[in-house]
Parts: sequence; structure tokens; C-alpha cells
Amino acid sequence: MKQVDRIENAISNDKKQKNMATKMTANGVSTTIAQGQEQYEKSRYCGRVSIQYDYRTSDGELFSCSAPTLKACRAKRDKWMQERG
Repeated sequence: MKQVDRIENAISNDKKQKNMATKMTANGVSTTIAQGQEQYEKSRYCGRVSIQYDYRTSDGELFSCSAPTLKACRAKRDKWMQERG
């Protein structure tokens, strides 16, 4: 089964089960599928705000991180993209 098919199945199953998944994940799998797509969401944990960030590169590789701000997440992504060439 292709990765995209597995992700689409996970999204479908998530909707059926109505579990605690976020818009960025379905059954623990990222829903950031399209190349060049970024998704992010804010969460709070123990009084701290954090941004969960996913970015899918043009060649299909997924970058994920969390940081206090969206700007910090994008800086991490940019550094990662420079390091991978």
C-alpha cells in the first residue's frame, strides 16, 4: 500500500472513530500530504504555548518540529533545508 493511501485510510478511519486526532494528524500519521504544504497548530501544555509544525518538501520528505512561535518553526525548517542541500 502506498504511503498516500495509508494516510488517506488513516484520515478516513479517524473521522469514523471521532478520536482525539488533530487536523494535522490522523491516527498518529501526519495529514501534510501535498508537496510544499505546511501545517501548524497551537497547543498549550503545562501553561506553555507551543506550535506544532509540519512541512512536506517538493520531493516528499516530511519535516516536523515544535517551537514557541511559528517564526521559530520556520527558522528550524529553513536551517534543515539548507543542511540537506
